[in-house]
Formats: sequence, C-alpha cells, structure tokens
Amino acid sequence: STSLGRIHGLMTGHLQMGDTSCLPRAVQSGYALLEISASSTTQHAQLAQTLIRLGILAQNEDLLQAGRTHLEAALAAQTPCGWFADDTAPVSTLSLASIVRCVLDTAELLPDLRGQSAARQAAWVLSQQLSDSGALAAHFDDGWTPSGAQACVTGMAQLAISWLRLAQLEPQSCWREAAWIALAWIKRNQCTTTHHLALRDALPGAVPIWQGPNAFHFTAISAKYFADALMMDMVGITIPPNIETRPQA
Repeated sequence: STSLGRIHGLMTGHLQMGDTSCLPRAVQSGYALLEISASSTTQHAQLAQTLIRLGILAQNEDLLQAGRTHLEAALAAQTPCGWFADDTAPVSTLSLASIVRCVLDTAELLPDLRGQSAARQAAWVLSQQLSDSGALAAHFDDGWTPSGAQACVTGMAQLAISWLRLAQLEPQSCWREAAWIALAWIKRNQCTTTHHLALRDALPGAVPIWQGPNAFHFTAISAKYFADALMMDMVGITIPPNIETRPQA
C-alpha cells in the first residue's frame, strides 16, 4: 500500500514500539511512492514530508532525493506574497494549512532554509488573517484575498500545530498567540451539549456546519489535529516527533 498514513504509522511502530518489521515495510511502501506523479502542491508537500522522514529514518538516499524533488516542486508554487498555488483557485485553507505544515516539517528535518522561510512567510500572513472571532476564511486567492462563508476546522487545527511549532523554534509571542486564538475558536465550536453520545465533543468539518464540502460532517482528523495542538501547547512536545534513527537489526 502507498497510503501516506500507513507509512507514518509504520515509522511510528519502528520508533515507538521497536517493531523491527515496520521499517522494511515502510521503505517498501516508500519506493512505491516514487512511481506516483503528484498533481497538486498539497500532494508534493505531503509526499516530501513522508519521503524525507522515511529517508532519514532508513538512511536511504533514493527516498531523500525524491523527497527533495517534491519539496522543490512545492516551493516553486509559492508566489511573492507567500501564497501557494494549488490545482484549483482560490486555494482552500485546508490545503494551505497542509502545505505549510508539511513544508515546515520537511525543511526543518533537512534542514532547508528556503523551505523554512517559505513556510514561515505563509504562516505569518495566515496568522494576520484571523478574524475578530478567531476564524479564517474558507479560501484564499493570490494576494491573500479571502472568500467563502465557512471556516475549516481541520485547517485551523493544522495551522495551530504549525504556529506552535514556530513558537518552539522562535520563542516569539506572535506565534503562540495565533495558536491560542485558533484553539479557542475550535473549542467554542466543539459539540459539547448534545445528548447523542456518538457526537459528544465531536468537531464539525466546517463552521457553520451546513456549508462547504464537509457540510454536516464530524471529522476524526479534525479531532486528531486538535488533540495534537493541545498536547504541543500544554506539554511542549513536538508533533510529529523529531526523528532519532534506531540501529537496524
């Protein structure tokens, strides 16, 4: 399988559980990724993050080089104002948040100063786009022109992760304040009063819930990123964790 989530899970099994079968399986899936042609900036950024993490962990130059190629493709899509073009315009906040998070993590791992600067520029502009209520528009065009009536919860949670990581790297109050505003907004929109146990404490895909492509959806990935951001803020950990290579058996 070439699922990026599966590969990250196998890397976690190797690092956190010491399962010696996980890394070879992850590498096998990583080589399958080399046959995939990315069709968007989001995919380039996600592939770059996965291949670079796996390449460092497995000390595999083929995967590292492929990851660098995807990172370069993602960076080439950035315009002078810091916005990232994607396969459609305007670009969704969810896609922009994913690009920023993946580019920031990848550039930090390599390290790549150009990538770090690109992610920081986009993250900064997005932090300045927060409304008085703490939400972000659903889409942004080149020049950061906002559009869309709904706000994406998943994108907000991912951006909170990026802002908190930047706060760890650069202890400036602006990054942490942006993350706190985003987290407070997500908390206010968490479903805490329902009598339906299956929905209690769930997070909607969008606010208001009846608008956007995820209308009337409660998404597990929103809760995952929200929990990651809360742990980063409360405990000071890094998510995803820094890679410490483990000697191969």
